[in-house]
Amino acid sequence: MEPMKTAALLKAGFLAVAVSISPVQAGIVISDNLNQPHSAGATLSATTWAGQAFFSGAYTALEAVHLNLYGGTAGEFSVQLWNAEGAGGRPGSVVATVASGLSNPTTLDVNNVVSITGLNVPMVKLTTYYIVVRPTSGIVRWGYTDSQSGVGFPSAFSYTVNAGGSWSDPDYNNPQRMMVEAVPEASTWIAGAFAGMILLAGVARRKWIARQADPAN
Repeated sequence: MEPMKTAALLKAGFLAVAVSISPVQAGIVISDNLNQPHSAGATLSATTWAGQAFFSGAYTALEAVHLNLYGGTAGEFSVQLWNAEGAGGRPGSVVATVASGLSNPTTLDVNNVVSITGLNVPMVKLTTYYIVVRPTSGIVRWGYTDSQSGVGFPSAFSYTVNAGGSWSDPDYNNPQRMMVEAVPEASTWIAGAFAGMILLAGVARRKWIARQADPAN
């Protein structure tokens, strides 16, 4: 009976872990300078947009974007993913619209963060992209820092004053403040899941052995 009961306990442990890992996995941070001190903000409008670069590394999908946006007026803005295939590594063209129709944040808190999560935007591994903020109406300020420190930094900043008609030379000084998260590769969280299964299996077996050793059971 012991092997059968142990197998049942192991099966129950595997099912428990399978259920526990079914929700969406947490994103992997691949770019982050939000903890660097705020210096000032770039004022963006329907014609003036800004882009901050990041490197995709080993990941193939974008999971979340967190942006230091504040001080806006009534209106809306969009966030887009652009490639870096323009001349000299400038923003080239739109890869995907990450979010649109978002209300311009009017708070005066210079550390305010707007988070866009639950994404699954495809990316190519080992590729540089830009996160571009572009108001469709009103204005919004995107905070930047004097620091070049942070995960994935230094990285390039570029802007346009003619709605994407042309972009400035990429500049590594005074980067915009943001955090970018990637969707974990399947191998990463599957490995964690199997580790959890092994742990639960060990616990289940120890409980079974203890039960058999207790004459009261």
